Amino acid sequence: MKVKYVQSLVYILLFVLILLTGCNKDLTDDLLKSDYGEIIEQDNYEMKLDKNKYSKKVDQITLEITNNSASNLNFGLIYYMERYIDGSWYQMPFKDDTEIQTIGIMVKPNESYTQTIATNHLKHNLSPGKYRVVKPISEEITLATEFEIE
Repeated sequence: MKVKYVQSLVYILLFVLILLTGCNKDLTDDLLKSDYGEIIEQDNYEMKLDKNKYSKKVDQITLEITNNSASNLNFGLIYYMERYIDGSWYQMPFKDDTEIQTIGIMVKPNESYTQTIATNHLKHNLSPGKYRVVKPISEEITLATEFEIE
C-alpha cells in the first residue's frame, strides 16, 4: 500500500514539474533572431515614432519617414517589429492571417510619409521592454527607431 502511495506521489510530482517547465518557456524560444542586427543611422533619411514610450495596451504606433535627400525615396509598407532581449534583437512574428499590402510609396525630397502600425497584428502581446520598428527601404538602406513599452 505504501509503495503505491509513493509511486503516485512521484508521478504527481513529475507531472507538476513538467507543467512548470512548460510555463517557464522563454519568449526567445518562439522568436527568430533579427536579420538586421545593429542598424546604422542614415544621413539622408529619418524615421521617428509619435512617442518614445507606450503603455502595453497600445493598439497603434505611428511612424514618420522623412526624406532629407535630393532625390525621391521609394519603399513599400512592409515593416518588422523587434524586441531587445538579453543583448540581441528578435523579430516579433505577425499573426498567421496578417497581410501587408504591397504598394509602392514615393516620398519627394524634403517631404515626409506617415504610416500607422496596428499592434494587434502581432502574434505576441507587447510586454514591458525595449522594442524597435525596422523598415527595409532598399538593399542598401534600412531604417529603424527604438521605443519602450512600460
